[in-house]
Amino acid sequence: MGNYADLAREAEKESNWWCAYRCWLCYGGDYGRENAEACKTIAEAVDKANRFRELCGDSAYRWARHEINNRELHEIQEKAHVEAYGW
Repeated sequence: MGNYADLAREAEKESNWWCAYRCWLCYGGDYGRENAEACKTIAEAVDKANRFRELCGDSAYRWARHEINNRELHEIQEKAHVEAYGW
């Protein structure tokens, strides 16, 4: 059983949260489930943040170059936020 914990810890060090989640589930017990849930929470947060950045694209760069104004940047980010986070 210790092997799964070692694999999970290694995945955590590499920020491979979904892999760590699966390894902790395989480890089992309360300790494994608690760690799996923590890894799942982090993985979901990272996925949502990545989606937000993807949806925003290069808008911050375009804003810095004065290609779009504050209102346009805000609209892009607001739309991305709703789609990525659901609120």
